[in-house]
Amino acid sequence: MEPDELRESERLLSMDYQASDLPKLPHGEDLQTEDPAEAEHWVSVYMKLVEFTRSALEWAAERREDRRPGPAKNQSSDRRVILQAMVHELHLRYWTDRLTRLRSSGAEGDQAS
Repeated sequence: MEPDELRESERLLSMDYQASDLPKLPHGEDLQTEDPAEAEHWVSVYMKLVEFTRSALEWAAERREDRRPGPAKNQSSDRRVILQAMVHELHLRYWTDRLTRLRSSGAEGDQAS
């Protein structure tokens, strides 16, 4: 997946979830980096974010089971968390793929020298 494809996927998800704007990239996230160490960093960041948002969704689901359906405000909040979780998963997939490509191109470059 290329950076433009990632951003387009985010845009489509935002439309599906009726979000008013695209999720913002975290400070310092350079989708076009060629540095494997930086890609590793973002894989780690997004692994933690995915874990956190999944836990938040599970917690919200458990709370819903414990009480009657809440107002639309809670449903809107749930949609935002679901959207954020999906965006985090997209970024994790992006960075995992990018890291694999960077490592394989680095290995090819090492063998060529």
